[in-house]
Amino acid sequence: MYFLEQRGYGYSEGKLAEPDLVYIDSFDTYVEDLNEFVTKVIKQESAGLPLIMLSHSMGGAIGALYLESYPDVFKAAVFSSPMLKMNTGGMSRFKINLVKVYMLLMHKQKSLSPGQKRFATEPDFENSSALSKARFDYVFKMRVSDYHYQTFGASLGWVMAALDSEKKILENAYKIKIPVVLIQAGMDSLVMPRGVELFMQKVPQARKLMYEDSKHEIFNAHDDVRKKYFNDVLEELNSFL
Repeated sequence: MYFLEQRGYGYSEGKLAEPDLVYIDSFDTYVEDLNEFVTKVIKQESAGLPLIMLSHSMGGAIGALYLESYPDVFKAAVFSSPMLKMNTGGMSRFKINLVKVYMLLMHKQKSLSPGQKRFATEPDFENSSALSKARFDYVFKMRVSDYHYQTFGASLGWVMAALDSEKKILENAYKIKIPVVLIQAGMDSLVMPRGVELFMQKVPQARKLMYEDSKHEIFNAHDDVRKKYFNDVLEELNSFL
């Protein structure tokens, strides 16, 4: 199993001067990063074994874009809480376009996006994407101790790049021919269920697994939900081998 630390996260390059702020020019950059990793590491070390993709949240958006650009690399994919349509708080496309124009004119691509927050050393479990306080506290303690893992707020540039990626994903989803499993959380406040619905309309071989009693981070839910989640993921991965 191979894990990729995305550009601007953790110890990877691409960070801004403020380590808790994330920026990207285009999600295509993430896709090419992933392709470099697949080409130069995974393919060379996997000895021709079938490749299966497992992605979470933003990784789901990157994964979908990758499968559209490189449709013959992976045998199947599992997307957990995929960011196929972000929750923009009901902001209309017109307002989003106005913000984008402002960003470009004022060169605010690397500024904190409205509604986003900086990393704080005081935990806020209630507004987190986890349901298990013990797991939230464990991860939060590690993040506080290492600033490399304090990426938290999205820059305006990142938000606009993410919104552009949503459009591109749905426009080119028909290019994905491999089996795809979409895992969705019923209490997700970060991504909208509409994104999964639209994706499945374009990818008829896609299937959905629903976890009504979970927030965005299903792997940080209560024990019963979490155990079912990992069992389901492993079963789906094994079914593709």
